Amino acid sequence: MRVAETFEDLGFLPVVTSVVPEEVRLAIRACPMATLARRESFLCLAEQRFVSLALPNAQVSVTSNLANGQDECCYRVRTQSP
Repeated sequence: MRVAETFEDLGFLPVVTSVVPEEVRLAIRACPMATLARRESFLCLAEQRFVSLALPNAQVSVTSNLANGQDECCYRVRTQSP
């Protein structure tokens, strides 16, 4: 997944898992901006926007994020049915 590679190149620790072929869980761990992101929610919003724009043919939903006090940012990515 190219999005995960981009996060890794920027110093994040992305973890991609999948239980079913049409859905992927993208967890972003070891965020280099974690302290600031917990205070400034716009950073998490910008990250969410990036993931959605980078995957235009998928339905992206946020399941957790640092701005809400969780330990990681996590996205559920579902491929759109044709």
